[in-house]
Amino acid sequence: MKIIVLGNQAKAMSNFWSVLIRHMRRAGHEVICCAPAGDADAEAALAAQGASLRHYALDRKGLNPLSDLRTPRRRWPHRERACATTRWTARGSTL
Repeated sequence: MKIIVLGNQAKAMSNFWSVLIRHMRRAGHEVICCAPAGDADAEAALAAQGASLRHYALDRKGLNPLSDLRTPRRRWPHRERACATTRWTARGSTL
């Protein structure tokens, strides 16, 4: 099963979701972590856990949810054909 974990920071994903990511990988699932680029250490930690990483653009200081709807990240999760998606930020819910 292909599972997407969507977040707004790779560091938070590697810190708080690492146990879940490892369990999903041990169970044989393909895990794709999606976060904005910028934290090489956290991205390396996610890769070490067996997850692949995809970057997406995010205006972290933006206040307009309509601008989030226009970002290119709306298209690629559908191309991944994931069986499940988990997200924990309000911005992630705009997908």
